[in-house]
Amino acid sequence: MRTVVIGSSQGIGREIAKHLVDQGHEVWGVARHRGQDCVSNHFTSCDVSVWQQVESLAEQIGRKWSSVNAFINCAAIHGPIGPTINADPDEWLKAFQINIHGIFFSIKAFYKLLVGGSLQGQGHSKFICFSGGGAASPRPFFSAYATSKAAAVRLVENIAEEWKAVPIDINIVAPGALPTRLIEEVLNLGRNVVGEKELAQASKSKQNQQETMQKVLKMISFLISKDSDGVSGKLIAAQWDPIDYIISHKHELAEDMFTLRRVVPS
Repeated sequence: MRTVVIGSSQGIGREIAKHLVDQGHEVWGVARHRGQDCVSNHFTSCDVSVWQQVESLAEQIGRKWSSVNAFINCAAIHGPIGPTINADPDEWLKAFQINIHGIFFSIKAFYKLLVGGSLQGQGHSKFICFSGGGAASPRPFFSAYATSKAAAVRLVENIAEEWKAVPIDINIVAPGALPTRLIEEVLNLGRNVVGEKELAQASKSKQNQQETMQKVLKMISFLISKDSDGVSGKLIAAQWDPIDYIISHKHELAEDMFTLRRVVPS
């Protein structure tokens, strides 16, 4: 399987790239800087917040690969942290450029390669991106990150509806708290900036980190496999949502299941 992993130089992206290579997949790693990326079969530097760079990336990969079976976008930044009214407008915009524009640019640039991947008789092609804290509930002092991640969920739902007749599944994963660069940023800022609750959650993320990461890797492996063919437009929590249930009910999942929806009194 040919898989592109955005954000492969560190954090979740690097762990996913390494896991897939170990499983025998051919992985093309992508990040703004190479960093520690020595785990993928190929690597290209790219800023996914810039359309021309993402378009060029797709052209480069397309010259070597005639198709792509899976595309996993792990790139994200917090953006400004603190009271929303104090946020720097340029830093706020930058969070959206990476967290949501980067997903849209990737979808647009790699659509044809993903369609090609589904035509090789290997099942549906897969597009996976990541949600994060604040996408499904308020996250004070992290409004740029939370808002952009909520937007990413709705983008995935929209695209899934548009692709109902296309053999590409698109889903978004909530990975749970992991000790990544983003968590280190929270810890370094301290409770006076992020608040007691955020600091406690960030500190807790360092406990059972191996078990937590294994659940993420298991969910990614499932979502790029034939077992998940037809599961699309879903926000799936790697730590809590049961893979076995999704497999056994994938053709009858209610439209509002594993999604963001407004709840009103019955």
